[in-house]
Amino acid sequence: MDLLQLQPEQRRVQWAPKHAAATGEFLICDSKDPDGPVLSTSAAGWAGLVAFAAAQA
Repeated sequence: MDLLQLQPEQRRVQWAPKHAAATGEFLICDSKDPDGPVLSTSAAGWAGLVAFAAAQA
């Protein structure tokens, strides 16, 4: 399913800010599926994802 097709209350991600600060690696997962896959990205990748999400709101 396309993330953009979900209702706002269904769009949930979690990330690990302490891990990001310590390593520079941003780990992102679906908060409703904590045992599911994890996306790893750089600070630039995270910033791009946040900018994209903000533009869709």
